[in-house]
Amino acid sequence: MNKIIFYFLPLLLFINSCGYQPIYTNKNINFSIKEINSINNNRLIILLKKNLKMYSDIENKDKNYILNIDVESKKITTSKDTAGDPKTYSMEVIVKIEVQKNYDEIIKKKFVEKFNYNTQENKFNQDQYEETIEEDLIRKISENIVLYLSSI
Repeated sequence: MNKIIFYFLPLLLFINSCGYQPIYTNKNINFSIKEINSINNNRLIILLKKNLKMYSDIENKDKNYILNIDVESKKITTSKDTAGDPKTYSMEVIVKIEVQKNYDEIIKKKFVEKFNYNTQENKFNQDQYEETIEEDLIRKISENIVLYLSSI
């Protein structure tokens, strides 16, 4: 037993101190989002703003952005059973952004994420599952937006 602890403990300490850090933390980014504007305030836009909030109003950054965003969600029936009832769906979230860079240049970009899923018998569970899918797609899109903003 002591041998296992003797070999396992240094291995655990070595793995724990290997220096892992997330790539896109506030210390490593070179931009700041000064404003996030939207035409309407639906649930998806609020989620997107929440995900991007940690990159807003960071002091002493070279690139300052103002974002105008528009979010659209589509639920498409991709297949039906023999009775004509929906069998599978495709959820698509589209985010269009206009980036105003350092208060002068405007860049437009569109981000699209899709997910396919099967119908569920319980409609309440189906609605909850669709909300979870939308949240995951918005999270992926917000990560893509951060990658895009750090590259321009």
